[in-house]
Amino acid sequence: MKRVPQLLRFTLALLLTTAIALSFLPAAPLTAQAPAVRYLVVAKADKLPNGLADQITAAGGTISAVLPEVGLIAVESANPNFVATISAIKEVQTVVPDVLVPWVSAEEVAALGQDFSFTGQDFGATGQEFAFTGQNFAFTGSNATFSGLATNPLTQPEDDLFFRFQWNMLAIDAPEAWAAGARGRGVRVAVLDAGFELYHPDFFWLDPATGPVNNIDAASGANFVPGETLQFNNYLPVSSHATHIAGIIAAADNGMGVIGVAPESTIVPIKVLRDADLQGDFAWIIQGIYYAANLQGAQAVDVINMSLGAAVYKNGYCDETGTCVGKKEVKELLDALTRAIKYAEKQGITVVAAAGNTTPTDPTIDMDHVGDLLFIPADTKGTITVSATGPNGWGLNPGADLDMPAFYSRYGKSYVDFAAPGGNIDLSALTNPTSPLWGPCLVGGFPVNPCGTADLVPSTLAANQGGWGWLYGTSMAAPHVAGVAALIIGQNGGDMKSNKVESALKKSADDLDKAGLDDLYAKPDFYGDGRVNAYNAVR
Repeated sequence: MKRVPQLLRFTLALLLTTAIALSFLPAAPLTAQAPAVRYLVVAKADKLPNGLADQITAAGGTISAVLPEVGLIAVESANPNFVATISAIKEVQTVVPDVLVPWVSAEEVAALGQDFSFTGQDFGATGQEFAFTGQNFAFTGSNATFSGLATNPLTQPEDDLFFRFQWNMLAIDAPEAWAAGARGRGVRVAVLDAGFELYHPDFFWLDPATGPVNNIDAASGANFVPGETLQFNNYLPVSSHATHIAGIIAAADNGMGVIGVAPESTIVPIKVLRDADLQGDFAWIIQGIYYAANLQGAQAVDVINMSLGAAVYKNGYCDETGTCVGKKEVKELLDALTRAIKYAEKQGITVVAAAGNTTPTDPTIDMDHVGDLLFIPADTKGTITVSATGPNGWGLNPGADLDMPAFYSRYGKSYVDFAAPGGNIDLSALTNPTSPLWGPCLVGGFPVNPCGTADLVPSTLAANQGGWGWLYGTSMAAPHVAGVAALIIGQNGGDMKSNKVESALKKSADDLDKAGLDDLYAKPDFYGDGRVNAYNAVR
């Protein structure tokens, strides 16, 4: 690979992960111990009946979570009679096995293992202690030291070093919204994802009235993944998906790095997926939604962003642990998740989810014609589902169409609510030396190599990836909508019902279907009610 100037680095690396499982058996077991199975116990009512937890314990269940307001209990049991015993209780609707699901596409997880990072002239990151030093910021570890922090907002958004790469903010007219005073102050967005870089410098800014501010509220966050922490594991050879999502929403306008759609909003980090592979139980997702919905007072959440989704066939699914669910159980898991989302809506929370990624030749990309496939939670009632858009060759042509349907994005009239920037890239160009997108180009005076990388979405990353970089996916599209929702809520007194927020998004979105789509894509109903427009939403 060509060596490029130190101002910007791009390296493609293939990630080879070898998993080794070791099993140790007793020398002479007298009886075989049945493995514990994870279950969701679902009550008939939305509230748990008295005494159900005690009955579960008496039947050999170990309770991991109790969610009274949605009538759910997460439990493990090795008792082969557990399901029959608890199902016989008249107040119980079902006992369904929980399953471990990949909530981010294999393609997107693979991209996390590649180096799409960039480092600025005066920025560096070292080791697990995560030491950053910048032009107007000094930071080390979890005990922050501040030196010359920039106020938020600066006079010009272009003062942020990597703003020149943010075609995505131009596409939704975010700078015009900021200039109009819409910045999301006081609005809180829960991001349900894997681990976060909790003290990334690009979320810090100086409020002249109160002093240094971190737009990530780690104290209000929560972790539902056993054996892991809310802080992303920087020793893993993958990027922090969650940190990238958080930056798209709320990276501060502080003179460094990038700027989020709502640069004065607050991220509530909630971990529901494993760091290494972004897999998680249904129970973890449900607990994350329930937790966010129950935050009260100054900690209360206004928006939930879920840049995650599982493709599950209605007829059944088996996870890596060997736990399988059939058609009936898949519906029951979906119903349990729907309960949690409806509960969040009742608390006045707007719920946003990614439409999901696949390959252009996969027939399930058109969700209007996939009767046997569910994409969860996007298929769940109560969510705002977001497809992805992006340019092709923006690094060479700043006038390129920023709203082309992304090649990987699922779509459908019955499925998508809105579109937003998620990145779009000609993958063949990255391996074709004759393509102009394969070689370097200058973007805002900075070299990008390969040039096609500039069509991806830039945002914050963890320390192990240098702090900033590009990724693509409907995962990146959803937080643009969550960010615009935060701007709307902030401009309307900081308290809005989800249906009012969705109505405002709909009225302000750019209707890109009017003129029809390019025959190359042939994707009618790709944009839903339109590609979100931040400025239209707040003026």
